[in-house]
Amino acid sequence: MESVAYVVPMDVRRRLAELGLEEQHLLRAVQRGQTARLSCTANHPVLFPGLCAWSETVRALREELIPLRWERSDEDNLPFTVNPDRTVAIAVATGDEATGLRDRIPCTKSSKGPRTANAVQRNGLQYSLFGDIRLQPEHLKKINSRMTFLLLFHWDIELRQLRCSSHVRST
Repeated sequence: MESVAYVVPMDVRRRLAELGLEEQHLLRAVQRGQTARLSCTANHPVLFPGLCAWSETVRALREELIPLRWERSDEDNLPFTVNPDRTVAIAVATGDEATGLRDRIPCTKSSKGPRTANAVQRNGLQYSLFGDIRLQPEHLKKINSRMTFLLLFHWDIELRQLRCSSHVRST
């Protein structure tokens, strides 16, 4: 599936607005997840900081968007945050080292299960259905479908840098 990356800040803000989102909502969610990661100590189980960051990012995203009438959805134990029209869904995942880099295409850090793969595959079918037009929620409302995005975040330990991006690709 071909995907489009928006990297110019004005383009990013415009596309997010088309989806009913603001950049600050996503950034605050990722920052809260990172704060949770950094609060972990050597006494926590080794896998906990990553799980804690992911879980807190999901929680924070929901807390940012639910006041805007978005809803939480845990379809088949996959946590989504879904817009009021049910045409846009966001799941959170840890991204690979390409996450948030302008000239790279990010993927999830680890392979995902069949539910995530199905959501991404549905996106591909929608893109082929609509051809060259940029999918908008109103297009999907007409066919009772939705776009699913992955909000990817990556903590670069060496650079001590938190990066994020939203993407429709998954490995």
